[in-house]
Amino acid sequence: MVTSRPRPVAALLAVVLSAHVEALNPVGRLCSLSSAARRHACLACAERSWFSNLFSPDPAEDDVANQVVTALCDTAWTVRCQVGAELARSLGGSGELAKMQSSPRVQLDFLLQFAQDEGYDPPQGSVQLVRPSTRFSQSGFWKVTATDDADTPSAVQWRLRLEQPLEASGVGLVPAGDVYFSAKVDLDAFRDEARSPAADALVLTEGRVTVKEDIGINTGIFNARGILAEFKIVGDFEMRGAPNA
Repeated sequence: MVTSRPRPVAALLAVVLSAHVEALNPVGRLCSLSSAARRHACLACAERSWFSNLFSPDPAEDDVANQVVTALCDTAWTVRCQVGAELARSLGGSGELAKMQSSPRVQLDFLLQFAQDEGYDPPQGSVQLVRPSTRFSQSGFWKVTATDDADTPSAVQWRLRLEQPLEASGVGLVPAGDVYFSAKVDLDAFRDEARSPAADALVLTEGRVTVKEDIGINTGIFNARGILAEFKIVGDFEMRGAPNA
């Protein structure tokens, strides 16, 4: 009968060290494989690397995304908006104001400042009127509403509360409540400017002023009004950075 004898301590240590070194030396393990096995291992490694890179953000585009938000929050903005029935229709509006045959056109100007709340993706934060307004609340909320393929903000929206109904010449234009301002970010212009010293040049375009209106129906048996709502265009706006405000 053959009996196994315990290995000397030195021999056991040699086995453990050999396994440890092999684990830390993938190149050595790769070289010890046959050519076919090495080819298979290299292909598998390349596929894993390509797959992980596919979902990894481009650091350069990450910088652009951060620069857009920084540019938005680092300056005050002069906002000039117009509200009226004919204007709403010309912009594709279909709400109560756009259905009016005609109405006076009202212009509203104010100075705005954005601030970012850290830790949110997409970015968001608070918006403040730099100067008090007799029409709007002093503060509101903003957020990024769209991004491009590189996750760079391409559209923003903010809201302010209209304290009293907006009227002109006795005609009601917009009821009291939240008013939403939406604009697109001109990323092509921003990326071009980012290569020059004017890296904070941010252009917001296609400004639209909207309100939420109920779209529910009241059949007498089932009242769905107030449950469903959608944004309706009431006007447009332009905004420009005012760094010295």
